[in-house]
Amino acid sequence: VDYVRWNETFSNDPLVTLKTYPSLNHLFITGTGIPTNTEYLVEGHVAEEVILDITSWITTH
Repeated sequence: VDYVRWNETFSNDPLVTLKTYPSLNHLFITGTGIPTNTEYLVEGHVAEEVILDITSWITTH
């Protein structure tokens, strides 16, 4: 629901890029199911796809 609103608001703004990562949690780490507090105890790294997307966005803007 929030994504739809964000997309409606910024769809015509060339400085905004919206992207979802269905297999990642809010920490950009692979996760499944409903998020819980225990996710903060799991070691992980930001997914490479996210790092590449952010890098690409920064270099083009």
